[in-house]
Amino acid sequence: MEKGISLQPPTVRADRIRNFGVLVINPEEEISKKIAEFPGIPIIKGGWTLAHDYTPLLRIAAVGNKGFVYGYSLEYKLYRTNWSGENLLIIKKDEPYHALSRGERDKIINERVESTKWPKNVVEEALNLPKHRPFFNRILVDDKERIYVKRQKSILDESAEEIFDIFGSDGYYLYSTKLSFIPLAINGGYLYNTTFSEETGETKVIRYRIKNWHLIKQNADF
Repeated sequence: MEKGISLQPPTVRADRIRNFGVLVINPEEEISKKIAEFPGIPIIKGGWTLAHDYTPLLRIAAVGNKGFVYGYSLEYKLYRTNWSGENLLIIKKDEPYHALSRGERDKIINERVESTKWPKNVVEEALNLPKHRPFFNRILVDDKERIYVKRQKSILDESAEEIFDIFGSDGYYLYSTKLSFIPLAINGGYLYNTTFSEETGETKVIRYRIKNWHLIKQNADF
């Protein structure tokens, strides 16, 4: 005898929000200091979250052995901090907000409806789409303490180009550049990336030499 099972879509539990925090953990693995906290995303009944390209994120990158830089993607504001959690520098860049277009919203919602098979209204509530596009989705720091911020482009943009804003170690904006890939690291005049072969199961590290590395400013000239 064949039996049918009906799967009910989850509901968003508004009383459960997963916030993003920057914390200092002591050797006993206890929280000794809360440096910052940012709005998170709703937790769906059952402990799930529906992530998407515009999910607000907390990004962080080490600045050598001196500390780290972090930022919340819905604000174009970066915080450079030492390992004790003291803010040394706050970097702001005035950029216009880009409200999500109907096309962007539909693309995200329809993709999740297709993958979850949930009703559209349930998916839309669970996604909790931001009012505007995040400013960035990656932060990198090179060995000269320059900060590279990968801009969040529209999900409707099918080009291979990725835009990076570059800030000096003093926090001043230096350049904007375009790359055809997202490097995993920038160090000593090289960009590093990896490729994976499903055929052989091998991961290769690719190193790209930056021809004008010695010409790139480290700080703003005043």
